[in-house]
Amino acid sequence: PATPELFVDADALPGSQNLAHIDLLIPTMIHATVDICDFDAGEVYVASETNAAEPLTNGEFVIALQDSAGNPITSQTPTVVSYSIKPSSTATNGQDFVPLTGTVTIAAGDVSADIPVLVLNDSLLEGPETVEINLDAVTSGNATVGADNMGTVVITDDESATLTLITGDMMATE
Repeated sequence: PATPELFVDADALPGSQNLAHIDLLIPTMIHATVDICDFDAGEVYVASETNAAEPLTNGEFVIALQDSAGNPITSQTPTVVSYSIKPSSTATNGQDFVPLTGTVTIAAGDVSADIPVLVLNDSLLEGPETVEINLDAVTSGNATVGADNMGTVVITDDESATLTLITGDMMATE
């Protein structure tokens, strides 16, 4: 009797699917079940940014998981990502926004997690300022940092200035 063979390319499974369940019916009426787990590492990336504005409009970064084809995925364990504020940021951590922690956790079973940028209103005339982050490393979980590892939130200032020009008699006498 010939032995049936089954070949499965686990990488061809959709990214959100971590487990494939296949029932086989072999001609001799033997029934077999095969479970195929796809444990390829995903990658974390900055999925989106929402800008902020003084005095009360907060911004956020959304950090997400995807497979190598760019499909959203979940993980069976929490994914902890460390990030840093880039030196090129023009907004000051703790002065223009509530201090950021430097880590974000994507909970097991979730696709993404938010890093809120909570605006601190001030009375300085500053113009728009940026909060720029860089995803540094995955410190826990089965993922790596992807190519889209940087994000920017712009904080719009609410102060304005008025320039008044006062003219008068410009004659001088000696």
